[in-house]
Amino acid sequence: MANQADPSMTRPTIDRLSRALEGAGLVRDRGNGIFELHPALTGYLRASIARAADPALLDLWTRAFVDVMARFAGALAPGELYEQRVPFHVHGANFHHALTQAERLKLDTPFAALVQSLAAYAQNTRDFAGAARLFTRLADARRDAGDEEREAGAYHQLGIIAQEQRDFAAAEQWYRKALAINEKQGNEHGAASTYHQLGVIAEEQRDFAAAEQWYRKSLKVSEKLGIEHGAASTYHQLGVIAQEQRDFAAAEQWYRKSLAIEEKQGNEHGAASAYHQLGRIAQEQRDFAAAEQWYRKALAIDEKQGNEHGAASTYGELGILAGLQERFEESGQWLIRCITAFARCNDQHEAARNASNFMVTYRNAPAHTREKLAARWHEAGLGDLPKIDPNESPS
Repeated sequence: MANQADPSMTRPTIDRLSRALEGAGLVRDRGNGIFELHPALTGYLRASIARAADPALLDLWTRAFVDVMARFAGALAPGELYEQRVPFHVHGANFHHALTQAERLKLDTPFAALVQSLAAYAQNTRDFAGAARLFTRLADARRDAGDEEREAGAYHQLGIIAQEQRDFAAAEQWYRKALAINEKQGNEHGAASTYHQLGVIAEEQRDFAAAEQWYRKSLKVSEKLGIEHGAASTYHQLGVIAQEQRDFAAAEQWYRKSLAIEEKQGNEHGAASAYHQLGRIAQEQRDFAAAEQWYRKALAIDEKQGNEHGAASTYGELGILAGLQERFEESGQWLIRCITAFARCNDQHEAARNASNFMVTYRNAPAHTREKLAARWHEAGLGDLPKIDPNESPS
């Protein structure tokens, strides 16, 4: 920032100023060259120095601040939550302030980068309302600027948000808006991503024939362009479709194709998803030992990365697996961990689904184990036990 606003400022000068302010108790060293300003200093600078400064000079410094924050935020946008959490905790207020100033100064590129990053973080933390507002803001800004490629990208993200909220009709509308732009522009990469998501929408509605058609359209483009990550995602979803149709041999082949790419690229998040699904395949075939090994491989990655939502899914599967082997107390423990983790992630749909799975375990357990399960349920602060559906089985 200093180099952009005043080239005469040197690193030694900045370091001396930082040490002097720290000695006076006006800043706190947070490590890695980051200093947190005392609220009193912030208020003084805003009330006195900023008001008295030459507006042109102040804007020069503000532009430098916006540029630095936008580049930093832009680098975080594609990351997973575990990669974003700490930087956003430290710099979240800076990113929002930079966004306000970028809009005021009509700094188009930094504005887009900041909105994209803040929206991605909101989406990863499951603040879907906040993410939708930001991506809508981005879409409007890109449309006004005539930037159709990024406009389509914002529509695509709005589709993902609607899909996460299980509003499949809205999701499909957003995806088709994105697809119309991408196909008009000949943007095959963007089109392939949207084909894939339209496949997910069809799959969620159990229209497996339509889902497979969309996935194969996406895969054709990804393989042609050498987009390995995109191909791996589509192999994975084709595995899900084969699994849903109980073609376990085909499902395993698709998952292993996906896993080979994820492991080659060092994508642990993608590998964990494949391990999880391979566990489900083994479980379906009642190879419980293999299933547990796959689940624990997935869980090790998710817990290491702080991916609570992914871990919650695997807790649930380990709970079902233990229940199938009549290890009812263990099953209940896993499922309670699953339910509470999904609740923390604000995924009430999955929390409710696994509460039903817990009640299946509870119903099948002997009386003395039921008492323990009920006690653990109450200890977890989950309230009254849900009503039992006598015809329900684990899902």
